[in-house]
Amino acid sequence: MADYANLSRDILQTIIKYLSFPDYIRFGAVCSHWFDVSNEGYHSPQKQLPWLVCFDIDFPKFFNPSEEKVYQIEIPELHTHGRYCAGSSHGWLITIDLDLNINLMNPFSKAQIDLPLLPFDTFGVRYQKLCELSWLNYPKQKRDKLIYKAVLSADPSKSSDYIVMVIYFANSKLAFWRPGDITWIVINSHSFVEDVSQDFSDLK
Repeated sequence: MADYANLSRDILQTIIKYLSFPDYIRFGAVCSHWFDVSNEGYHSPQKQLPWLVCFDIDFPKFFNPSEEKVYQIEIPELHTHGRYCAGSSHGWLITIDLDLNINLMNPFSKAQIDLPLLPFDTFGVRYQKLCELSWLNYPKQKRDKLIYKAVLSADPSKSSDYIVMVIYFANSKLAFWRPGDITWIVINSHSFVEDVSQDFSDLK
């Protein structure tokens, strides 16, 4: 009988490149050696249907439309200082905590990338709109409502040439960030910004 637990790391790394997300999770559950290899990172060789993410009180749930199954994955990092998921893109979660610290988190590899704080102020905001921003006085509401949408132009685990784009501050601002930038590039809008596509490669 073959001793699968002693397969070389090179062979296991080759196998893992061709696994779907569910099989990748099962791969890491075979034994401690396979788990160690799986923790080195997962890189999908081809495009797959995106998973849907649903957050409850305890753990996030991921729905895989290919299998029509729901997976519940424990991510302790999401419980650090009231961290909240503001969006997901290319397999990464965009999270923000009660101090408005933002980072990118891969729920499978647990890799994290810290981003700068988003700049915002109420200077020049009309009184009527300022009244609508009462949530700024409450840390939890500020955390939940600051970012309306966040997307990535590419998978950070596959390339360092990517852009993070967010719509924030009551849909009135657009902000861009790329690796190496110290601050966000902010564009103020005179109207509400409702959506942004993941395909904004022309901005590179």
